[in-house]
Amino acid sequence: MPTATPFNAIGAGNGFPSCLSKVNVSGFDHWTTLSGVNKTSPTTSAHLIAESLELAMMLYWNLTSIDCSADAYNLTDSVSVSGDIFLKDPPGYNLKAAYDLLDPLTPSSRVCKPFPDSTLYEDNSGGSFFRAVRAMVGITVVALYDGPTSDPDNFVGYGGGRVRPSDSTPSARTASVYAQWGGYCGVNIGGYLDEEGSSSLEESYGYKTFSFGSKTFHFAASAIARVSTGGSSYYDATASVNPTLTARSTFRRTSDDSLKSDAEVTLSSLDFYTY
Repeated sequence: MPTATPFNAIGAGNGFPSCLSKVNVSGFDHWTTLSGVNKTSPTTSAHLIAESLELAMMLYWNLTSIDCSADAYNLTDSVSVSGDIFLKDPPGYNLKAAYDLLDPLTPSSRVCKPFPDSTLYEDNSGGSFFRAVRAMVGITVVALYDGPTSDPDNFVGYGGGRVRPSDSTPSARTASVYAQWGGYCGVNIGGYLDEEGSSSLEESYGYKTFSFGSKTFHFAASAIARVSTGGSSYYDATASVNPTLTARSTFRRTSDDSLKSDAEVTLSSLDFYTY
């Protein structure tokens, strides 16, 4: 856990540099505030709203990195990432060489960068976009409403941004890890999501917690892995949210191990600045 320099920020008077987006999450398959109010347990309270605000401020100002692993490989070659992926300055999409040259986005530098979105790391040294690993960390925070946002009684607390389970491009989610080499798999956490419901995917959804010290953060989570695209190819796939957020897809051109390739990912923890 890195140590940050203490600072003061006026911001928008709500604990953040700008006003938060309001999202009606009642129609989504899964949603949760950072304090654990969710679609299956939607009753909130002043205490749970206050707790979600505290966690949301900690996420925005102090999240520094995710600990993850992603591997894509065949019998002779591989591409992988393992360990910490940092929120970088400036945020955005970066291939490995550019990512390595950037400094971490410190808490004080977030004052004048309202919701700097995310850092997406990609290593495609496997030869193409289709032989790559990607990991993303982001700090988007939204106000969640269980119904129309025009009614303040529907406000349930604060959470992360939207998860799109099959999309490995930068987005509002809190973290994602993807790998692709013949097979394709990915895991995500955020505030709310819809299930894919695809016959070509092994899918797992639910709620995932990550702890840091005495704080526990609640997220909607997804794990997906490709199982079929038709034709003569063979896939074996696993996907799980709990107890470990992980997914794996194994591709074979034939029913034996010839022309075999694998993709597997895991998201293990979040790390934060301390003072």
